Amino acid sequence: MFRRFTSYVTSRPRRTVAIILTLAVAFFVAVAGLALELSHFDQAPYPSQKVPVKLVNDGVIYTQDITFRIGNGTAVTPYSWMKIQIRVSSGGTSIGMPIEDFGNGSLLSEAGSSMTQVLMTSTLANVTINITESSGDGGFDEGDTIFFHLVPLRSDVIFTMGLVWPDHVAGGMVMEISFAVHHGKLFAWYSDYLGDSWYWQFLTKAAADQSVG
Repeated sequence: MFRRFTSYVTSRPRRTVAIILTLAVAFFVAVAGLALELSHFDQAPYPSQKVPVKLVNDGVIYTQDITFRIGNGTAVTPYSWMKIQIRVSSGGTSIGMPIEDFGNGSLLSEAGSSMTQVLMTSTLANVTINITESSGDGGFDEGDTIFFHLVPLRSDVIFTMGLVWPDHVAGGMVMEISFAVHHGKLFAWYSDYLGDSWYWQFLTKAAADQSVG
């Protein structure tokens, strides 16, 4: 085999050079492609921010890290005023639920009390939350938690939750977070995917109630 190649090189130098150049170009293109793939290997597939969530066996736990107080700061927004919205997205499919009440003041009136609430039953995921009241003050504030029970908990399904705290005095507070699991790792970030139309009605209603009062 070696002899034949040597004879070929000697008898056809121009064609041989062309073949060598072609192989060299192909080699460098392959190396460049591999380098590009490796350069993207460590890039995160989703945003990653300091959101108080953690991944557990069959879901995700969110812990509220601030307290929003009404008017002069003497009380928290009660559960009975709050609303929640959730949307699940995967690929080109996105499924949302109607806006719902969040929590239940009668079941979350004592420290350590909790309640379960079904948010969504869909082809993408079934979402049930368990809310735990840490202080017994009747409002979702610092230290309270939401456990998202997600069935099935699949990779690359994005869950987006919006919460609104109307204060019936000066508007209120809104929070939206998104999270997804990718290859066993949880990514979470503050988002604006839901837009502002879903919660604005509750803040304007609060302002209207205050003006009437």
